[in-house]
Amino acid sequence: MKIVIASPYLNSMRGNTMTAKRIINTLEDTGVDVTGINYNDQDSISDNIKHIVKSDCIHILNPIRYLQSEMYKKQMHVTNKYGITFTGTDLNVYLATYHNQVLELLSGAAFITVFHEQAYNCLIAKFPSISSKTHIVGQGYYELGSDIQKSGNADEILEFIKLSQQQGKCVLVLPAGVRKIKRIQWAIELVANYNKLNNNKLNSTQLVLCVIGPVIEAEEYERVTILTRENPHIRYFKSIHQKELIEIIRISDILINSSESEGQSIAIIEAFYQRTPVIASRCPGNEQMIEHGKNGYLFNAEEEFNTAVDAFINKPDQTLIIVDTAHELAKANYSTENEIAQYIQLYRG
Repeated sequence: MKIVIASPYLNSMRGNTMTAKRIINTLEDTGVDVTGINYNDQDSISDNIKHIVKSDCIHILNPIRYLQSEMYKKQMHVTNKYGITFTGTDLNVYLATYHNQVLELLSGAAFITVFHEQAYNCLIAKFPSISSKTHIVGQGYYELGSDIQKSGNADEILEFIKLSQQQGKCVLVLPAGVRKIKRIQWAIELVANYNKLNNNKLNSTQLVLCVIGPVIEAEEYERVTILTRENPHIRYFKSIHQKELIEIIRISDILINSSESEGQSIAIIEAFYQRTPVIASRCPGNEQMIEHGKNGYLFNAEEEFNTAVDAFINKPDQTLIIVDTAHELAKANYSTENEIAQYIQLYRG
């Protein structure tokens, strides 16, 4: 069986990259002949024409991005069996804009997958005709190698975190590409306001926020940079390898996700596996991963965020129960073995 994984990104530390690399690596581990293609890169397409033509199935990640690619313009998918995986903002944000093109693409697909039930319901509400070939396939936990580009220094981050913890501060880590939809500015505001509120309280704990990820939107990066200069408790670090990031998540006190929209956050899965407490915004994707008060906390407003932080800091026994529950649920629901078994079945179907 020859499979092509077609992704908008393969080398930058982004969600689609992680998803593509994980599927490629685990398929290789099971003996499948698999090729990864960046469908936004003409060289990547040209270098792999023979793999595309001879493939038994082309698995396309993020159909909205694909519709804007050279590979789509040349209709390189139509001569093969192909499947589609929605990965996040393609479903939650941009779907209405490309409705007719998406419907045409989905109609020709052998299979369509989404990460969770909420995404399934959203997609089928818009395209009822595809319900019989749409499947829920959750993401699995997988530690990648070091073949993805990085520009940050993990040792610098580790040093900052350990120094902050030695000073009695609570370290929050926010792994995210710097773009507006991740609402990093909001996370910075939440941390700054929490510290102001507790500054004069006896035995209060100050928060430190580490934002880690690639720059995706330059304007948003400029805004984040200005805010970090104004607040010594906020630091931005460029992207690092996934294995390094997992270690950062492991030693951090809390992982925060402040996104407006998520597909299925790999960082949250990693936190679950590392038994790091999670506080996440209520948005599509996060609500499917977190049962409030059971395996993490959800928030919409500053007061909810503050309450969640206080609970993790001041109730260690309860926190231990929550992270243990999250770990067990993650092992049951975010298994790479199950994920790949489902994809192989779809490729063969």
